[in-house]
Amino acid sequence: MAAARSVVVGADGSASSLLALRWAAARARRLGLALEVVHAVALWPYDVRRTADHAADPHADGRDLVGAALEELGEAVAGLEVRAVVEVSSPAALLLQRASSPQCVALGARGRGGFPHLHLGSTAGQVAAHAPCPVVVVRDSRGSGVVVGVDGSPASQAAVAFAFDEAEALGEPLTAVHAWLPVYAGLGDLPYYDDVRPAGEDDEALLAESLAGLREQHPDVDVRRSVVSLHPVPALLEASDGARLLVVGHRGRGGLERLLLGSVSRTLLHHAGCTVAVVRGPG
Repeated sequence: MAAARSVVVGADGSASSLLALRWAAARARRLGLALEVVHAVALWPYDVRRTADHAADPHADGRDLVGAALEELGEAVAGLEVRAVVEVSSPAALLLQRASSPQCVALGARGRGGFPHLHLGSTAGQVAAHAPCPVVVVRDSRGSGVVVGVDGSPASQAAVAFAFDEAEALGEPLTAVHAWLPVYAGLGDLPYYDDVRPAGEDDEALLAESLAGLREQHPDVDVRRSVVSLHPVPALLEASDGARLLVVGHRGRGGLERLLLGSVSRTLLHHAGCTVAVVRGPG
């Protein structure tokens, strides 16, 4: 089991996982946590790529891969407590095993062998759907600012807290977006809805209440509020265009318990152009 005071990151030798490793190392350093680098070894009966020196030890290639990644990061990991976890497993299963208690799990949007036209790798999607801790899918975000979706749900409140911490650490503004849903939105994964009324005082009050305590705890964060009468997906995609990080709750208001990942967070994981953090609520 991973220690609670650690940041877990998946490594598979891809450029995407190297981005995730760099992000995770920066977070671990900022919070004074250990960095746990996880690599899953897939055993193939007739793997001609395996060298004779490593044939007797299926973990050797994985240790070499992790070592090479850490060496490439150089100063980014210097001085950190780094633990390598190399096991025979599928990547998603191993990451979920290690995700039982860390501060967060980070991984690249697409792993080794990912197809360029796909927005999100299967491992990232599975981990985000099942992990009990925050999951950060790292992309090459060259923008600035943090955007968070707010709907008043417990998961949303946890996402807001995570977003405030990130905005303060980065010294960048936080944009809190509340996009209200029509009453029939609870019917499931329907297409985006047309506007049927303008945002009202209740929507403004919900957003203000969701931010109130955290604004006091983070007085230096420049907070910008946005209330729009639009489905959350296009609202958050638009707001996060040019952002560094988008934060959403694992499952928002009205989410069904049988669903592993809310439709909004799932869609944003696939289509957002920046790094996305999916945060679970309490329990």
